[in-house]
Amino acid sequence: MERDYHELHYDTLRRDLDMDDSRALALQALAKSNDDLYFEIGSAVSGKAALPRSTKELIGTGVEWFNLKREGIALTVCGSKSLREFARQDVPTHELVVAISGILDLSSHALGGPPVVTVAVLIVRLGLHQFCSKVWESKPI
Repeated sequence: MERDYHELHYDTLRRDLDMDDSRALALQALAKSNDDLYFEIGSAVSGKAALPRSTKELIGTGVEWFNLKREGIALTVCGSKSLREFARQDVPTHELVVAISGILDLSSHALGGPPVVTVAVLIVRLGLHQFCSKVWESKPI
């Protein structure tokens, strides 16, 4: 049975709204400092502690988590052929964040807790080409 005009229009509208939400989240995350991003990661992976942890401790936890997971994240993100081709284009930073977030979201088991957009912004700030250099050198197109 064919879908009617209203169903197709609704699906298109919903997809556009989801993309607008993703762009807004990317732009909000890009406005944060690295410490704020690491704090978000630290808070997400720490769970509830018996005693409150300081901001400095949570930032440190976020940095440690990112450094420990970096290789696995790189394999997931940089293994995407479509992202590699997208990275060759001149695209706005927030669109690159959205693309990386999408890949991480599809394989969220690679993260285990922190918001994908937060991790994506850190990757973009490090430089996608630098972040992916080892993976891309080992897997030429």
